[in-house]
Amino acid sequence: MAEKTENSCDDKQVSEIRQMPNLWLRKLATILFVWDLDNDGYAGNDDMMNIADKIIQVGNFNGKSGDNIINFYRDIIKHTSDNPSSEVVKATSLSEQLVAAWRVKDNPDTVKLWCKVYSDMFKVIDFNATGFLTFDQYLVFWNTFNLDRRFAKMQFD
Repeated sequence: MAEKTENSCDDKQVSEIRQMPNLWLRKLATILFVWDLDNDGYAGNDDMMNIADKIIQVGNFNGKSGDNIINFYRDIIKHTSDNPSSEVVKATSLSEQLVAAWRVKDNPDTVKLWCKVYSDMFKVIDFNATGFLTFDQYLVFWNTFNLDRRFAKMQFD
């Protein structure tokens, strides 16, 4: 019997992934691929902290602003019982992350957490605390991930 590779899917994961709507699967996989800065096959703890460092560098944040970004990403990766997404964060392969996210997506606590994460992310990028993002502020986030700038304005709008 062939040995299973570290990032291979087991039969249960394959079955669950096949049941996911294609649009949802593509969107989540895109997020995970973009966040996987070290290209090891999943968006892990190191990736999250590298994202924080890169946002600080790209946005030229320092002092309290930089600290807020570091703390924000540390909170995302906490492995605590009150984090309904902890299985997503603990996963060590793309397939595990996809399945874990799918399993918790309907949990009201997960939805609440994900809304808080994106709200807090907005606040971190809104470094002037105006309640609105300028396109230049949005570009800090966009450029952190080296995304194609041709699509930035469309996404921002």
